[in-house]
Amino acid sequence: MDTELSSQLDGIRQHGLVVLAGAGISMLPPTSLPGWRDFNQAVLTAICARVSRDTNPQFVDARLKTILSRRESERAYAPDFMAQLMEEEIGSDYFRVLQALDSDIINLNHAGIAALARAGVVRAIVTTNFDRLLERALTAAGVDHRVYASTDDFAALSTTPSPGAPLAVIKAHGTVDRPETMVDTLAQRVAGRPEALNDAIRHLIDRHVCLTLGFSGADLDYDPDYLGLRRAADTACALRVLVRTGEAPPPALQSLVDACGERARVVMGSLPGVLTELARALEVNVPDAGSDGGNDGGAVDGGDWLARLTSHATAWVERLGPMRALTMFVALVDANGDDPWMIDFLLYFRRYYRTETHTVDPVHGSPDYWRYEYQFGRRLLDRGRHTPSQHDRDNGQRLLSSEVISFRSHEDALNMLGNASTRGKRLDAEIAMCELVFWVYGPGRALAFAAGTWQHVVESHDRRLGVDAMISLSRVHEWSGEYTLALGASSAGIADARALGDEPRRAACLVQHARALACVSRFDEADACLADAGRIVDRLSLVLLGHDARAARGMLDVLRSRDRDAVAPLTEACAHYQRAGYLPRLFITLLDLARAAYYAGDAATLEHAQRELNALSDLFPAVEGLVALLKSELSRDSEAWDLLATVTEELERFATLDLEYPWKWALTRVERNRAKLKELPT
Repeated sequence: MDTELSSQLDGIRQHGLVVLAGAGISMLPPTSLPGWRDFNQAVLTAICARVSRDTNPQFVDARLKTILSRRESERAYAPDFMAQLMEEEIGSDYFRVLQALDSDIINLNHAGIAALARAGVVRAIVTTNFDRLLERALTAAGVDHRVYASTDDFAALSTTPSPGAPLAVIKAHGTVDRPETMVDTLAQRVAGRPEALNDAIRHLIDRHVCLTLGFSGADLDYDPDYLGLRRAADTACALRVLVRTGEAPPPALQSLVDACGERARVVMGSLPGVLTELARALEVNVPDAGSDGGNDGGAVDGGDWLARLTSHATAWVERLGPMRALTMFVALVDANGDDPWMIDFLLYFRRYYRTETHTVDPVHGSPDYWRYEYQFGRRLLDRGRHTPSQHDRDNGQRLLSSEVISFRSHEDALNMLGNASTRGKRLDAEIAMCELVFWVYGPGRALAFAAGTWQHVVESHDRRLGVDAMISLSRVHEWSGEYTLALGASSAGIADARALGDEPRRAACLVQHARALACVSRFDEADACLADAGRIVDRLSLVLLGHDARAARGMLDVLRSRDRDAVAPLTEACAHYQRAGYLPRLFITLLDLARAAYYAGDAATLEHAQRELNALSDLFPAVEGLVALLKSELSRDSEAWDLLATVTEELERFATLDLEYPWKWALTRVERNRAKLKELPT
C-alpha cells in the first residue's frame, strides 16, 4: 500500500481513525450513485419536460440546451447555485427531489468502512453524503451506531464519547430521510455549518487520525474553515487525504494539507483499493459487498440508476404542479444573463397556454400564479415598459418590443406588479414597485412609498426579501439624492446577505453600496466593495450583475475625477443595457457617461449620451429632473449662466410636479443655483 498511509499504521492502531467520506465513496459500482452534475442535469431535464407540456416545447428545449452548454463551457450554472434558485422558488419542497439519492445497494467502500468500524479501528464517521448507505453497511456489519444530522443532533454530540458508546455517524449535510436537515444550496454552503458540529469534528481530529475518502473539499472554497478543519490544523493528530493517482488535489484541499504541515500527507491511490489494502494491513476482513446481507438485490448499472433518478425527478415535478415548474424555469434562465425571447414566451403563456388549472382560481389566482405575474412584471419593469401610455410611445427602438406579438394595454409593469402586490399579497412585487413608483411618479412619491414598503418588510421577518428590499430602497434613495439613506439600506442588505450566505444577493448589495459610498466620496471603500463583488460575479458568471459592476466602476471613476478611465466601462455597460433592453439601467448609466464625457473632453460621446437621454426622457417624463440636474451641473462648470437660469426653472418645475410629495433634494439644488446666480455681477 502507499507508504504515506502504511507509515501511519501504528498511529491508526493507537489513535483510531476518523473517516471523512464524500460523494466519491457512493459512485463505485454496484451503488453507482450519480455525480452532482449528473443529478442536477436530471432535475433540470424533468423541470423543462414539465414546462414543455404547458408551453412551447421547442423554446424550452433550446433553453435547456443553453443552460447545460454554458454549465460545461463556463463556470456558470454551478449545481449549488441552481439548487439555490430552485429552493427560492419552491422552498423546502426542493429537498424532496434529493431523496432520489437514497439507495439500498452498498459497495466495497461502505463495506470496508463498516468492517474497520466493527474491528474498532474507525471511531467516528463524518460524511457529506445524504444517502444512508454507510448506516446500512454498519447495520449489516453489526455495528451499533447513532446518526447525527440536524442542528439539534449536533448540539448533542459529545466531544469525549464514553467507551462503548454507539459509533457516531455525523452527516454534516443532513440525511435523505429527513429533508429538513439537508444542505445543498449555495447559500447554505456559504453560511457554514453549526459551531457545535465544527467543534465536535475538530475535537475528533485532535484525537484520531483523519482519513478523507472520496472527498473533494469543494466546500473549503466557500469557507476555508469548513467543518472546523482549518482551526484543527495546528492540533490535528494526523491527516491523510486520498487523491486519485495521476491527479492533483484541489487547491482548497491542498491548502488545508499545507496548513497542517508535517501532520498531513496526500495519499495517491484509488477506491476501493486503498481502503481494502488498509484493512488487510490491519488484519481486518472486508466482506464482499455484493454477496453479504448488505444488499437486497443484484447490482445495477449506471443506466438503471439514471432511469430511477429520472423517474423520481419526474414524479417530484408532477407533485409540484405546472406553475411552480414554470417559475423555476424562468428563474434558471434569468440567472446568468437574459434571454430576449423570454418576454415573448411569458406573453404567449399568459394569452394562449394559461388555464384555470394554472391559476387555480381564475379571478384571484394562486400564490404560484402571482409569483409568475411578479416575474413577468419585474421583466417589464427592467425593460422600461412601465405603464399603458408607454405602448403608444414605443417605436420599436426605445422599448424592447416583441418581434412576434404586440403588447396589449394591460400588459405593463404597473398592472402586473400592482396585481401581484395587492391581489396576490406578494411582498417581492411590492419591493419591485418601489423602483417602479420612482420611474412612473417621480422621486418624491417613490421615497414615501419606500418608507411603507420597508415597514412591511420588517413585519414579514423574511430576511431574503429584506435583502431585495434593501437593494431597491438603496437605488431609489441614491437616484433621489438621499445618500445617507441609500448607504444605510445597502449596508443592511450586505449584512443580511452575508448572514444568509447568499452570495448573488451580497454581490448585488456590494455593487449598490459602492455607488452610495462613491456619492459621499468614500472612494477607497467603494473600490473594495466592487472588488469583492467582482470575485462573486466571476465565480458565478453573473452576466447582468457584471455590467452593473462596470457601470458602478465608471460612476466611481467620474466622482474621483478619473473621467477618461470612466468612459470605457460606462460605454460598455450602456451598450449591453441598450442591446438587452434594460432601459432604466441605461438611463441612469447614460447620466454618468454624459458627465464623464464632458469632463474628459469627449464631445462625440457626450453628444451621443445626450441624444439617448433625450429620447428616453420622452418615455420617463417623471424623472426628467435627473437630466435637468445634469444640465445644471454642466452649465455651472462651463459658466453658462443664462442656461443655468433656464435649467434651474426646469428643475424647480420637475421637483414640484407633485405638491403632496415634493422632491426636496432637487429643491436644495434650485436654492443653491439661485444663490450662485445672485452673486454674479449684473
